[in-house]
Amino acid sequence: MTSPAPPRLPARVFHRLTRMERGRLAEILRTETVGGALLMALGGAFAVSDRRYALAARKESQETAATKPEPVATVATTPASGTAE
Repeated sequence: MTSPAPPRLPARVFHRLTRMERGRLAEILRTETVGGALLMALGGAFAVSDRRYALAARKESQETAATKPEPVATVATTPASGTAE
């Protein structure tokens, strides 16, 4: 005769982690966070040092200054009429 199957425990999705699981999760998060921060810093330094961005920005500002329309007429500023004196 076969022995009866052990009672099944309900599956818990959100359960407390064991000490070993917490340590491993903390290690993974620290590694990913530090690695990600270093990668972002490296990318930022590379972008700042890239001359193409500086040249494109300079060219755009020169084009904007060259195509800026001249004012049509100057407007005289006077105090608003109807104000109490």
